[in-house]
Order: sequence, then C-alpha cells, then structure tokens
Amino acid sequence: MVSSILGLHHATLPLMLASLTFGRSFNQSLEGLPVGLESLTLGREFISFKQLALPSGLRNLTLGSFNGSLEQLNLPSLRSLRSLVLGNAFNENLGKHALPPNLESLTFGYQFNQSLKQVSLPTTLKSLTFGRNFNQPLQAGSGFILVREVNRLT
Repeated sequence: MVSSILGLHHATLPLMLASLTFGRSFNQSLEGLPVGLESLTLGREFISFKQLALPSGLRNLTLGSFNGSLEQLNLPSLRSLRSLVLGNAFNENLGKHALPPNLESLTFGYQFNQSLKQVSLPTTLKSLTFGRNFNQPLQAGSGFILVREVNRLT
C-alpha cells in the first residue's frame, strides 16, 4: 500500500508492476502508471480523476471515492477490464455506453441509487452487486435489461 505521505511526482514505478493499492488518504495526482499494471485500487480521498490515464491492460479497478461521470475515465477503451468497484460515494447516472465491453463483475457502493433504464450492461457481466441504498426497479417493463450471463445478483 502506498501512503499519502509519498509523493509520486518524481517516483518511477516498475514497468511490470502488476498490482497497486493506495491507502484511504492518498490524494496525489498519478502520472505514468506502469503499462503492466493489472490491478489498481484508489483510496477514499483520491480525487484527481480528470488527469488519470489508466493502463490499457488493467483488469481490476476499485475507485474509492469517485462520484463523477464514468465517461471522463474512458472505461470503454479498457477492453481488458474485468472487475469494476465503484466506491461508496458514487451516485451518478451510468450513461448508455460508459462501461467496458468485457466487464464480468460490477459492484456499486452504498450511495448508488440511479435508474438503470438506459444502461447497456456488457453481455459478459456475471456478477452485479448493489449497495444498501439502491432502490430502483429491476423487473420486466422497467427498461432495465439484465444480461443472461449474470449468475450473481446481490
């Protein structure tokens, strides 16, 4: 885990670093993430999402405090991303094409309570988890289409 005390402005991370986890207080800008990075966890206080360039080979992404448009992260370009965890603060509309095409697991935090009417879930999705504040219709006729491959809905 990387502490918030450590500034990464002049740090060089190994190119083949596979997993990187930042603690809850880390809020420094991130530039030049390693191309080999497969798993990234950002803590609760990380807010520099506008400048965040995610590696194309990323497979797992956890966003601790993110509460903005997913479109600014350009997730559909992350064709390798399989698992996305949107932290407890996230409560934004997903948009029609905001999710990566090969996503297998999607987890929403406590605050998420948005309509899923116009959301296109990836056909590869197998696990969908909602937080405790989610209270939107999921039944037939609500406009929400659950893909057939989902085998875990919580």
